[in-house]
Amino acid sequence: MELKSFEKYMALPHCSEDTELRVLGLAGGTLTGEDEVEQAIEHIAACDSCRYLLESYYFSTMHYEAEKSGREGDRVPWTEFPVFLAGDTIAAADPSQCLQARGPAVLDGGHAREVLFKIPSDTGGGVLTVYPSAKGVSLSIEGPDSAARYYLFTGDAFEAAVPKEGVVRFRDISSPYVLISRDMKRFIKITVGQR
Repeated sequence: MELKSFEKYMALPHCSEDTELRVLGLAGGTLTGEDEVEQAIEHIAACDSCRYLLESYYFSTMHYEAEKSGREGDRVPWTEFPVFLAGDTIAAADPSQCLQARGPAVLDGGHAREVLFKIPSDTGGGVLTVYPSAKGVSLSIEGPDSAARYYLFTGDAFEAAVPKEGVVRFRDISSPYVLISRDMKRFIKITVGQR
């Protein structure tokens, strides 16, 4: 995966050196001002070249850390939760990942009104709830740190949110994949399929 991201990065026109240094500063943790971080993330959401540069950095860093600690297989910087929509119901692709499915289940394979997943503590902790909406899916994260800022990326959009009454919400996401991060180091990846 690391090589593919780097190859894609190399094939595209690059941004200015200053912009690429800001992207790498965000990845490395040296870009700390809230406005600078927000601007860098907005740029990454809109710029394929910088997004591939960021992916290459993460995969390279995680590969190095995994080799150094003897955890060769631990290279992916996200926890993935695939779901399937069927009309106004939803199901976890892997029921063993699902904490709970709420709402009346239908007979066609465990679909419900919403599915809940436990978010690993190294990705921020809490509970992720995914449910169908008019444009695709909506989701909420319960139990996050009240000062945390969450960033959502899709193929063509970027959004940031802070918890309100202990819950972060993102609504009407039409993309078949979603990345959410609290610290731009670890991600929650949600893939949405149709049944």
